[in-house]
Amino acid sequence: MYSGTFELAEESKPIRDIAYDRLKRAIITGELPAGSRIVETTYAEQLHISRTPLREALRKLERDGLVEYALRHGVVVRAFTVADIEEIFTIRNAMMMLIMPSVVERVTAQDIAELRVLLSEMDVAQQEEDCDALASFNRAFHSKIEHLSDKRRILRVIDDQEEYIQRFSAITIASIVRRSKAHQEHHQMVDLLEKRDLPGMEKLMAHHLEEIKESNMNGTWDLSVYYNGFDDPRIEGDFARIDALIPQAKELLAGGGDAVAVLTQYADLDEELETLFDKLGSFASLTLATDAANAPAMQLMDRVRQLSVPASLLSSSLSRYLGAMSAEALESAIASSDKLRAIGFSLRRSRDAAQHNPAPEIEEWLLRMSLDGADAFSTLRDQLDATVTVDYRGEQLPLSAVRGKAEDPDPAVRRDAYLAELAS
Repeated sequence: MYSGTFELAEESKPIRDIAYDRLKRAIITGELPAGSRIVETTYAEQLHISRTPLREALRKLERDGLVEYALRHGVVVRAFTVADIEEIFTIRNAMMMLIMPSVVERVTAQDIAELRVLLSEMDVAQQEEDCDALASFNRAFHSKIEHLSDKRRILRVIDDQEEYIQRFSAITIASIVRRSKAHQEHHQMVDLLEKRDLPGMEKLMAHHLEEIKESNMNGTWDLSVYYNGFDDPRIEGDFARIDALIPQAKELLAGGGDAVAVLTQYADLDEELETLFDKLGSFASLTLATDAANAPAMQLMDRVRQLSVPASLLSSSLSRYLGAMSAEALESAIASSDKLRAIGFSLRRSRDAAQHNPAPEIEEWLLRMSLDGADAFSTLRDQLDATVTVDYRGEQLPLSAVRGKAEDPDPAVRRDAYLAELAS
């Protein structure tokens, strides 16, 4: 999977927190799909850090329930189960209801005006069925309402759950497009806020949030926000675009010229590449989340993984380009551009990593070894988990379903699932 160099980061953050943020984002967006094995040496190299802060980041991700340590497999990305989805939305929805009194109390005329501007933008996106635009405006609308509250501790809990909910944003937004009543409820919310009608706002918000939860729980995921099926010609078009962008970016770095212009153009190309990889990867991984044996999804994911080699080599090309610059020249380039200032931390770290990069031909060999070994094993394991059945309490269940019972609150269920897997 693509792991670009250009990512925003706080220079003041400890390295372990930067690693945690990047891996968490990759998992939540589907860049690292469920079942992916996180090989310490590979990711430490990609993030340009030592293995110690990476291990600290992985332990934090394990506490979050995003990864797990599997016997003989190391660290793997956990799949979101139906129970996970229900818990995430239940927590978020409950916290939202707790802040409603303070939202209604603190809303101002200026807030109402800003919400109506967002509504006008959402009206256009809804009419045009523009899911990408609607997703952006919908997040901004709800975030605006939430942060009218002064209940900071509750807001932190909500924000934590919202990060996970982004994983299902395609489902949520597609349901809003289909269910025009959901968008009408946004208008009603603003009207109720303007009237400071707390009972009405609580009733409407509770209904609205429950509908979103049900849309995500019912198992019918509309992924047309990405593609209209695996035979959608846009898939091949996006792969072709990736095939064109990678050599274009390499030629840009090799061609010389003004450093500011080169790095700015590279940042634009890198951003487009990341969007394409996220789109392809999310379509495949969300499909696999509900149908682990889906052959077209597995084939698509494998194609995306194969492209991670040239994409990683591209990041190394950038590192070598920056390594040839003096520290003073790089700082001058960063200071002269708003875009470069925003990604200055990543540029500096990439330059520092240049001295550790192996020769290009050796690096490609190492990357392909890692991809063919770790990912092939992970894919095989996923296929076996989805197809092998296990006798659990007299019923034949997929191995993946039996393993999912390891999270069951009933210790008897967990014990029987463990024994069933051992017996298989």
